[in-house]
Amino acid sequence: MEIHNDLQEFEKYFEEYVRPKYFPLAVKLLKSEEDIPKEAVRPKRDLENRLSLCQAYGISRRGGEVIAMLKEDMWCPEAIICYGLVEPPSYFLKGFMHEKTDCFKNLETAKNYANSLPRFKVGEYIGVVSAPLMKATFSPDLIIAYCNPAQITKLVYSAAYKTGYGVSSSSLFGGACIRSVVPAMKTKEYQVTVPCGGDRIWGLTQDDELIFTIPSEKMEDLIEGLEGTAKRYPVNFVVKPKHEIHEGYLQTLKLLGLD
Repeated sequence: MEIHNDLQEFEKYFEEYVRPKYFPLAVKLLKSEEDIPKEAVRPKRDLENRLSLCQAYGISRRGGEVIAMLKEDMWCPEAIICYGLVEPPSYFLKGFMHEKTDCFKNLETAKNYANSLPRFKVGEYIGVVSAPLMKATFSPDLIIAYCNPAQITKLVYSAAYKTGYGVSSSSLFGGACIRSVVPAMKTKEYQVTVPCGGDRIWGLTQDDELIFTIPSEKMEDLIEGLEGTAKRYPVNFVVKPKHEIHEGYLQTLKLLGLD
């Protein structure tokens, strides 16, 4: 299958140059139940329970499971609302859901947070499926990788290789499963996301992990960048005065009067 071969090729480069601890995820937003892979686990049906989306992503990247999450499978209301599976209730938009989470000073700041979360249009999607790249039988919208800061640095270098531009980053109290997906889907740009408390407590994300999101449209560009910046990871640590630098740096130092 062409899709599978493309993902295998991407994973080969990703493993060679980034060396992630866990499986990079193929993530697809679902527009109909016909898009759900037949092999996908449905938590409500198959596990007789519901999961938060960060847990589903955690199980996919750590345990290699293909998991489809529709409204009835989800336990976290933030994801249900921000993935556009329901109309946001006024209780949520007015900040009441977050008011007593000990994360906000008052109702007004909780309201600011709730309304700052990126959201898909209501009804645009019915759910989401996640799978390790090697198991994905579908064409993903995004590739999501949990990486350490050094690996993120390598990915940021690689993302900038063709354009010279940086990568957007998002950090807030919650909603990592939202902030790593919704902006990247809307802009078709890379995204670095700081995991939220729920992702760490319930989704098994470790203290040294950040999230890097790659829109499928950027896969070929990233491969080119991974190859072009091949010496950036792993890092060889060297501490010495006037260490080796590129010729362009030397010429700039001379222009600044620092031979």
